[in-house]
Amino acid sequence: MRTTINIYRQLGKFLETADAEAEARGEGPEDTSIDADFRSGVYLGMGMSNIVLSLMPSRLLTIVELFGYKGDRQAGLAYLQRAGGWTAAADKPSM
Repeated sequence: MRTTINIYRQLGKFLETADAEAEARGEGPEDTSIDADFRSGVYLGMGMSNIVLSLMPSRLLTIVELFGYKGDRQAGLAYLQRAGGWTAAADKPSM
């Protein structure tokens, strides 16, 4: 679990960096050279790891937080929303 969470964190940072560079170049909010399936897979993994960590019992969660892992349910749901292509303005996903 630790390895999986670390890999998804690194991939998430990669996507954030690539998107920031694309936006600085004026290419839009997302780097279009990154495969959409890769992007949605990273969002899915990050979302699920955040949700799983946020749903742990409090006793176990205090131990997990000692190792630097914490889950944010709202952030996890936001990642899952992005992976599915859902927006608040649309009734159907964009993908």
